[in-house]
Amino acid sequence: MASGKLRLVIVKPMNVSKPPVVVAIHGGGGVIGVPEFVLSPANATFVTSSLIHLLVYRMDFPLYTAFAEAGFAVVSPDYRLAPEHPMPAALYDVESAWTWATSEQASAAGLDSARVAVYGSSAGSNLAAGLAIRLKNQGKEAPALTLLDSVLLDDRIAPYKSMLPDESIAPYHVWKRSDAERVRGWLHGDREDLGVEEAPLRSQDPVKDFGGLGPHSLTLSPPIHSSDLSVCELDSLRDHGLLYAQSLYSANVPTSLHVWGGAPHAFVTLCPGTELAGRVRGEYVRALKAAFGRGDVVSTRVGQ
Repeated sequence: MASGKLRLVIVKPMNVSKPPVVVAIHGGGGVIGVPEFVLSPANATFVTSSLIHLLVYRMDFPLYTAFAEAGFAVVSPDYRLAPEHPMPAALYDVESAWTWATSEQASAAGLDSARVAVYGSSAGSNLAAGLAIRLKNQGKEAPALTLLDSVLLDDRIAPYKSMLPDESIAPYHVWKRSDAERVRGWLHGDREDLGVEEAPLRSQDPVKDFGGLGPHSLTLSPPIHSSDLSVCELDSLRDHGLLYAQSLYSANVPTSLHVWGGAPHAFVTLCPGTELAGRVRGEYVRALKAAFGRGDVVSTRVGQ
């Protein structure tokens, strides 16, 4: 983001009039990444940072392509990153992207600005969850679906046993305790006053903080979920997803929870060519179709 302008990458399905929109928020720990960001062991460039071991930028982002082929448009913000821009700068940028996606400008650009969901992976899931909470706190309409993958929803380490794995699981941890400790300082500095918009799992009153995060009232059926979480068994952040799901349940937020056995953190992004990643993309598409009220598969080409 430069000179007050936020870059948006928009992927649109061809031959679909007024497609519903997924505001897609990339991961990267809040310190790296762009909307075109894909982590992949293939064709990787090694970088010296101990935080991220394999890094490559590619334009063939299969998840966004899957969304577009299903008939959804993708709007992905190039949000500001730490340490140059600590939180909540990224959250404000994501909110700006949402405001555009639900505006008359988006409608004029050929998008259905009345049907908008939000998706986030890893650090992007924190921004997606924070956006949903922020919209609720402002009395604005909720996302049709809040779709969270490999959630990272707290800056703290101590409460979570999954951050202290046994030796058999530790090698599969893409996101390690040392990474979390380092990035916490870059994102938040010495701040200890983080609210639920920046760290949802700091909530002391889930009913108050999360109640009302449900879907809008739609004339379409079947009933939709307001939150859809994917959790990976071998993920150091696994407990974030399990505890957040419990908090949402306690606040009567319609929530579905998927636990993928034997999978590491952010495997849909890290290992996009695997059979499991393909299955998960299919699950995401089905959840979005239910949220948008689109029961039929849309076969289409993809344009940008």
